[in-house]
Amino acid sequence: MADRRRPTRHRKTFDTGNSTIHVRVGSRRNPRRFNEILVSGPRDAPRFARLVDDQVRAFPRDPLVISINGYQPWLEDILSICIEDYWSNMSDLDREVQFAGTMQFPERANKRGQNVPWTFISDHMNVPQVYYWSVGMEPPVWDDSGLPSIEQYRFRVGAWECGRGACKYSKELPVVIIFTKPTPVSEHVVTELMFGYLWRDIDFDQPREDEEGICWLFSRLHWLLTDWQNIIAEIVIRLDEAEDNSHGRHLPVKLRTRMLHREVARLYELQEYLRYQNRSFKKLQKLKDDVPKNEQKDPLWGDMDDAVEDLSQYDSALDSLKEREYIQTYPTMTQLQQRNFTMLGDELPASVDVPGGNREGKVKRKASRPAGGDGTRPQSRPREKIEDD
Repeated sequence: MADRRRPTRHRKTFDTGNSTIHVRVGSRRNPRRFNEILVSGPRDAPRFARLVDDQVRAFPRDPLVISINGYQPWLEDILSICIEDYWSNMSDLDREVQFAGTMQFPERANKRGQNVPWTFISDHMNVPQVYYWSVGMEPPVWDDSGLPSIEQYRFRVGAWECGRGACKYSKELPVVIIFTKPTPVSEHVVTELMFGYLWRDIDFDQPREDEEGICWLFSRLHWLLTDWQNIIAEIVIRLDEAEDNSHGRHLPVKLRTRMLHREVARLYELQEYLRYQNRSFKKLQKLKDDVPKNEQKDPLWGDMDDAVEDLSQYDSALDSLKEREYIQTYPTMTQLQQRNFTMLGDELPASVDVPGGNREGKVKRKASRPAGGDGTRPQSRPREKIEDD
């Protein structure tokens, strides 16, 4: 009888790299606005529990803000000692941040239960030099095109937020967990900027519904990490340089055209990230209708409106830059087309009209032999017979 054993199913595995992870818990008492432990396995769960318990007892009104800079399957054992059983969606979120490249709009993690957490994954955008200079590092070398890769513009963050019922030590305490990558730039932003920025916000400890909590978190991280003004200013500088090169003929036509095409492609890439951010804010704007009437007057909703308006203006600015680059590229392309025709050495067909050009190539063909008087081609002259002496 044939063997009917069920084939083994292999689950996708991830290279989790370093087995140690930095876990930071926000705290007003610490001058850096957080306390930190380095965890390497489930045995570190009691240390994490003491850290959370101390924070909740000392500041019962402050949201519990936790940052985690990596992924390991045993993180479930660390978090579950203080946080209710939400690990399944936390785990998926953390893996996406560490190992994937897709973004996720702000959304409810699931539809079940009274206290439903919200999640999002966002690629915040800024000029790469800003990220690296803030850490005291030299920016990476750009590629042959003279442009940084799109990856170097991105600061990737995943967030999990639950307004009530998540913390085992205080059911009314909002909980925020922020997932980042363990890179030097990310570590600098988290330890030197993020916690202090959130704690300085005048609305940090305001009691809020879940809808307001996710709006507050998304908008504050956006303002801290994204700067489209920087990006647009950098593009304008490069575009001005490209125009100077084009007018001054400092570079070959093909090279100038290739550079302009890369700039246009980069604009389209950047605009995808901008439009994701704009759509995210528009989705969050709609949550205003879900909160009580008296909370709809919260200045937070004005912040959301301002963000949508700003991003729409930046989107229009990128459209204008694309049009400007197209106008600049067209004459360069025309010049390149003319040069390609003449380099072949052929006369242009009568149906082709090139502005400012003539119809003869630089290399002319030899004139064909004239036809005979009767319109036929002349016969070849017979070879002369060479006689031997």
